[in-house]
Amino acid sequence: WKAAVPFRPVPAGKVLLCIPVTFSISIIGSIFTSILSILFTLIGYQPVSSDVSVPMTVPGTILYFIMLAVLPPIFEEIAFRGILMQSLRRFGDGFALLVSSILFGLFHLNMIQAPYAFLLGLWLGYLVLRTGSLRISMVLHACINFSAGVMSILTATFSEQALIVISLVYLIFWIFTGVGSLLFLI
Repeated sequence: WKAAVPFRPVPAGKVLLCIPVTFSISIIGSIFTSILSILFTLIGYQPVSSDVSVPMTVPGTILYFIMLAVLPPIFEEIAFRGILMQSLRRFGDGFALLVSSILFGLFHLNMIQAPYAFLLGLWLGYLVLRTGSLRISMVLHACINFSAGVMSILTATFSEQALIVISLVYLIFWIFTGVGSLLFLI
């Protein structure tokens, strides 16, 4: 179990520096996903999303975030970056990283989300290989999923003009802090 699910401590500073980089990669994945969605629409394929409706009550919101930002990061990281990737490492770290990331993307069962999940899977898998711990990938996966939940709630709450401003500030902030953090990590 310890070999399949490495859970070593990771310095908090490293985790904090990886958060902006993860969000920057997420934004790049979102841009790629948007382009892919437009291309699919042009050829007549209408992509569908399996989004869960935004909750309207406090208990519903709490359950929503548990099901979005707590459970998937734990179980998906154990399955993909833990058991699967660690068992494939005997064929080489690059092979294990690539296969686990492809399967992570396909697991999302959506042709639009698959490339985004694949890209994040590469980054999270790289960090697990680099640190020898699933802790960092679980935390970063939770941050991304939590942010997606917050954005879903904002989308249901604010006007389209306000969402454009919020999205632009979000994008600029994470790209700049992500580049700065990546340079610091290097």
